[in-house]
Amino acid sequence: MKSYRRIITVLALAGGLASTEAVGQTGGNPTGRAGATTRQPDTSPGTTPASGATGTQAGRNIVNITNSEGQFSTLAAALKQADLVATLGNPGPFTVFAPDNEAFKALPAGTLDNLMKDNSKETLASILKFHVVPGRIRMADLEDGQKLKTVNGEELSVTKLNGKVAVNGVELDQPDLEASNGIIHVVSKVLLPPKQGMVGNKQ
Repeated sequence: MKSYRRIITVLALAGGLASTEAVGQTGGNPTGRAGATTRQPDTSPGTTPASGATGTQAGRNIVNITNSEGQFSTLAAALKQADLVATLGNPGPFTVFAPDNEAFKALPAGTLDNLMKDNSKETLASILKFHVVPGRIRMADLEDGQKLKTVNGEELSVTKLNGKVAVNGVELDQPDLEASNGIIHVVSKVLLPPKQGMVGNKQ
């Protein structure tokens, strides 16, 4: 009888050791599949969604995007001429109402050429800063009648009608392009500070 009990004890100990070894090989995962722990994506404010998400430019800041996207080639050149590349390359965050190439073409003849001259650098910088608002503001955050203070120091007026959003009467054509340091809303007209007065869009 004692021999029989010894055999039972030895078998039980062997089984326990085998079970412990198996758990160690799977990293303590009860499913037995290495790496099966699930991590939820970080969607806290200021983070960039994973590449492939709609409207995102994961890992690229505002300057990177304007430099690489063809529709912003004129804006990219203007930012460089106005010495604003370093500013918009900062962590921010910033919200940029970005005029596309067609918006600059809509300016009166000769206006853009004049603005790109060295002696107009201050005026150009003032106009471009009027398109930039501190903070990360998505279209859904904008409210009818809201005032947005720009880096220029003057304000943009928000209107919402029938699901469409506009700033200073200019509709957001492509909203919510996310950059690592902010948000880009594409607009089809150049926004002009009220005090500028010297340039305007074609009617």
